[in-house]
Amino acid sequence: MKRSIILCLLALVSATSNAQDYRFNCQDASLLFPKQSLSTNENLDVVADYSEVSKSDRYLLTGNVSLNSSAYFLAADDIQIQKTHKTLTAKGHVKYQDNELMLTGESALVNGQTDHNKVTLQQLSFHYPEHKINGKAGQVVHTGANQVFDSVSYSLCPIGNTDW
Repeated sequence: MKRSIILCLLALVSATSNAQDYRFNCQDASLLFPKQSLSTNENLDVVADYSEVSKSDRYLLTGNVSLNSSAYFLAADDIQIQKTHKTLTAKGHVKYQDNELMLTGESALVNGQTDHNKVTLQQLSFHYPEHKINGKAGQVVHTGANQVFDSVSYSLCPIGNTDW
């Protein structure tokens, strides 16, 4: 009987000391991807391994594509631009950043027909660096002024930290 009490006390003391060593730390400043500097002029800076013009208003950019403007940064494996409709379709390892928000996903549609670009991403991760909010969603529609998320989960802790 004494042995089982001593054994229980040792187990309890051991568990207590392990619990004291664990601390929640939400001070990490990690980002979804390295923050990009937006363009300082009104031009759209385009970088791609390969480009192709099909018809007079369609452009296909492939391989390490990045578009950088004064409003946003967009990178992907492939981006198709339809100039007449002012739309961009990005596929594969998509990264989007503006002044307040970072998004990553597998596909994106950017519609520039209005004053603000309308960006739609599917199956994405998001991060608001200034407010330290991050999470995942099935879809987001971002209009510059607001964002509408579907099937969303979020956290105030660092990216990848699911303690909360």
